[in-house]
Amino acid sequence: MFFGVFLDPSPYLKKNINFWKKKILLNYGKSKFVMHPAHCTLFYSKIFNRKFAIQKLDLLARRIGKIKLTINKKSTFTDYSSSKGKLVLYFNVKYNKKLYKLQNEILKILSKYVDKKYIFKNIYRYKKNKISKDNFSKFGFPFVNKNWTPHFTIASIKNDQNRKKFISNFLNAKIKHVFYVKSLSYWNINANKHVLIKRIIL
Repeated sequence: MFFGVFLDPSPYLKKNINFWKKKILLNYGKSKFVMHPAHCTLFYSKIFNRKFAIQKLDLLARRIGKIKLTINKKSTFTDYSSSKGKLVLYFNVKYNKKLYKLQNEILKILSKYVDKKYIFKNIYRYKKNKISKDNFSKFGFPFVNKNWTPHFTIASIKNDQNRKKFISNFLNAKIKHVFYVKSLSYWNINANKHVLIKRIIL
């Protein structure tokens, strides 16, 4: 089972994310990520001693305080974990120095608890990207610093003729939303099943 640390969206952003998730479900059925709760991933890996790790994360969260985020566009990137030509649709988070600092502090804590066997068995997945490989080796998570694009995912869908209009409509529906992240959440994750462990107020 995996452990995830997420930033929670504002109610307005959550409503927008779920709107597009529902449209995908209605038009194309279940797809990768579409059943996941609305969130921005700061960390996702296998760890041990979760109780102690969470205690340290709580102390960090109380110290870091609220973070002001700007959603400045919608975008896509290639779903490299799929061999079927899929795109991940997402809401982009504008660069925020405090957000990257938060992720680095979270990784500094959790790197001590990452399951080394999990890293050893899966590091081959990142052999084509040295930065991702080095990050995964250190933290059990490949997306760190310049290799991380903070975002709120909608879903991964096929980039085919039947979906081109939908993807275009998604990208052309402009959004600019500024809000303060007020909480972090910790999750137990098994494939599409996400079980909330705790939500901590910043």
